[in-house]
Amino acid sequence: MAEARVEHVYDCDVDTFWNKIALNVDFNRKLYLEHLEFQSWDQLSFEETENEIRRSVDVAPPAVDLPTVLKKLVKGGIRYRQDDVFDKSTGKMSTQITPDVATDRISITGETVATPESDDRCRRVFTMTVKVKMIGVSGIAEKRILSEMRRGYDAGAEYANSILRSGA
Repeated sequence: MAEARVEHVYDCDVDTFWNKIALNVDFNRKLYLEHLEFQSWDQLSFEETENEIRRSVDVAPPAVDLPTVLKKLVKGGIRYRQDDVFDKSTGKMSTQITPDVATDRISITGETVATPESDDRCRRVFTMTVKVKMIGVSGIAEKRILSEMRRGYDAGAEYANSILRSGA
């Protein structure tokens, strides 16, 4: 099992972060497809109730150079389903990522929290846990997954702040 924590400050308040960045379909589609150059990003469902927002997306990240031992596992490329639940009362979003391969041996979960830094800035903290149960590749796979997720979150925060600063 491997864990990581990723923090970024956004140039917006908490409500803007959730409504215009994290849970906004148009922003996310542009972020993933144009900025991060994912092969696909499709929102499968979005349901809002008085207490929560549930969202599911199907994602195909760009091809990355993998160690030989991992290439055999993802022969045809990587896809995953991301299921998010935003709890309006706590302001936390839980995330479950299910890859399209070895679903019984790979578990990826996370939690996102945004807290005010000032009137027009907030801090987003994403904690993630990756568990890979495969003899001989668990440690390598867990580190690589965390590394790619961290890279994506770093690039996403930079992109979001450039959009927020431009007023777009």
